[in-house]
Amino acid sequence: MRARLLCAIGLSLWSATTLARQAAPPIALPRELRAHLQNERFDIVSSMSGLPRGLRTELRTLFGGQGLDIADPGEPFDVAGPTTGSKLPTRRLVAAGCSRDDCLLYYERAGRPRTWRVLLFHWTPNTTTLEWGGTAPSGLTTIAQIRGAVLSGAIKGSAGPW
Repeated sequence: MRARLLCAIGLSLWSATTLARQAAPPIALPRELRAHLQNERFDIVSSMSGLPRGLRTELRTLFGGQGLDIADPGEPFDVAGPTTGSKLPTRRLVAAGCSRDDCLLYYERAGRPRTWRVLLFHWTPNTTTLEWGGTAPSGLTTIAQIRGAVLSGAIKGSAGPW
């Protein structure tokens, strides 16, 4: 009887743990952000240093480290992920564009499997906030393609990992 009770408790805990680990459902781009993104004019940003300082600070916080941990487009990065012990970044910027108050970033994230992420930030000289982000398909190369993928629903919002 005691063994059955312990088995039932263990099964309940395992079920609860499994449910807690499941990812939240994808989040659609909110209607007001969709309209804003459709009309926004993004200028190309070709390197991380070209992004607003507040945005780079917000990325450090989002990525959970002291350093920025993201390479510029075309630069080497640790494709396998942080478990290899490499000192290379575990992310690489593919494309970015900023308007006068928003920035759209598309980057590759190391690991198995490798993933591609899109982040949309609202920024001012005083404040930067992550407005929306999600998992993206690979192979996007321009801000126009990235914006099109976001607006078409090909990119589903999520809570990370970033």
